[in-house]
Amino acid sequence: MYLHRLVYYSENKIRDLGLPLAKELKAIVLSGQKNNPAAGITGVLAFNDQYFVGVIEGDRRRLSSLLMRIARDKRAANLTVLSAGEIDERRFDDWTSVYAGHSETVDRLYLRFGLTQGLDPGRMSADSLFALLDALSRLEAGQLARHPTSATEHGEVIKVTTVFAGGSQEPRKPLETVAR
Repeated sequence: MYLHRLVYYSENKIRDLGLPLAKELKAIVLSGQKNNPAAGITGVLAFNDQYFVGVIEGDRRRLSSLLMRIARDKRAANLTVLSAGEIDERRFDDWTSVYAGHSETVDRLYLRFGLTQGLDPGRMSADSLFALLDALSRLEAGQLARHPTSATEHGEVIKVTTVFAGGSQEPRKPLETVAR
């Protein structure tokens, strides 16, 4: 098996479609958590209200199949592949999903990569987006951003997949985000 890596982003169209944000984000996260490791796909998916950004690693055919499913998904639009190619080894040991909002630590990361208004993958190179996603995937849950909506009677908590530190077997605490 030859290993490949894809770095991509797409627009988040969940709200534009009038779909319940929390339910759809949870479905996307759970699908990745269930299907990607079983298919030998590792990587990271970060999302906010505007974008989905990701790095996926694995067998070329399986990555192509996953990319085609993402391209057909009505919740994402304008899929853009920033880079694709062979790799010697995986960077990610598992499959991770994170909310890419604002926190003190996350905002410092954005600044490090030249982003002053938050996540904007259209203003990033493939290498810088890869490095940002790598850095986000390594943060402790408490350092990550919380979804900006409050937990009201209409809100719903989304448990995002457990993050594993580069090769560590110690799971980090899952991030809880709230969405409407």
